[in-house]
Amino acid sequence: MKKLILLIIAAFVLTGCATLGKLPSVCDNLQEPSYLCKISGDSIRLEDVSNMLLIVNAVSIGEGLYTKEQAISILEHLKQVLDNPVSYAFFASDVLGKVEKYPGLLEVAKIYFDQLATNTQVMFAADRRFILYQLEKQLDILGE
Repeated sequence: MKKLILLIIAAFVLTGCATLGKLPSVCDNLQEPSYLCKISGDSIRLEDVSNMLLIVNAVSIGEGLYTKEQAISILEHLKQVLDNPVSYAFFASDVLGKVEKYPGLLEVAKIYFDQLATNTQVMFAADRRFILYQLEKQLDILGE
């Protein structure tokens, strides 16, 4: 039931984003290589996926799927992982390992995790910065 609620909310967010027209994206004028931007292409903005993850996280905490403290712990861990250059595959594996108890949590980012899991290339600096920024945003919302 919780997974269904999360998917419905994500669908509403996607629908809302689609009706707004094309909003600017970090990928639009990026001069550095970015695998995340390559994955998103014209189909979905990275920012929209990040916003959906914010909503899914808030709903999951509100529904008691996990606690705010558990979310903060995972987000802090992921920040530490990105302190050093890591491969996309390592990062994806680490994220998926941390949230495996919560099926469907990353469904809104499936397009990314499916491709990240197979890319053994070291993560581009632009992608690390974007992910770190999003992790900080999550932590700020959680009051950390």
